[in-house]
Amino acid sequence: MDLYSEQELLARIAEGDENAFKALYFRYDTMLLSFLLKLTRSNTAF
Repeated sequence: MDLYSEQELLARIAEGDENAFKALYFRYDTMLLSFLLKLTRSNTAF
């Protein structure tokens, strides 16, 4: 279970919390990569 909700992380990011940004990024990194690969119609990741 995640320590902070998405709303809490976004509020902390708005206050300049870099660790909150990292936590949110890593929560969605796989989904983001998948979306970007589809968007660019790429079949390979780096």
